[in-house]
Amino acid sequence: MPIGKEISAEAEYKRLLKQITSIDLDVEKQNEQWQNQVAQDLMTILSRAVYHLEHNGDECDVFAANAALRIAQRVAEFEGIRRSVKAPLTPANCPVCIRRAK
Repeated sequence: MPIGKEISAEAEYKRLLKQITSIDLDVEKQNEQWQNQVAQDLMTILSRAVYHLEHNGDECDVFAANAALRIAQRVAEFEGIRRSVKAPLTPANCPVCIRRAK
């Protein structure tokens, strides 16, 4: 981002939400069982970030979601976690939402 150019809070919120929901790690078809668990854990963290953005969406939630996104991307890359070819993260396939509904 160029110096002096401010991005609106609404634009940042929309960008962040779009970026997080576009990530879908394959939680069942990694090479190793521990990678499946890491993928599941990362998706849970990202799901919570989406939940907080959609329900509160204040400045603290945006900072926390940015941090969660950066960490999840770094861990997934470092650990060789593959993305899924399924649909992006939504409340219907969100691990946290599914567990809460049970």
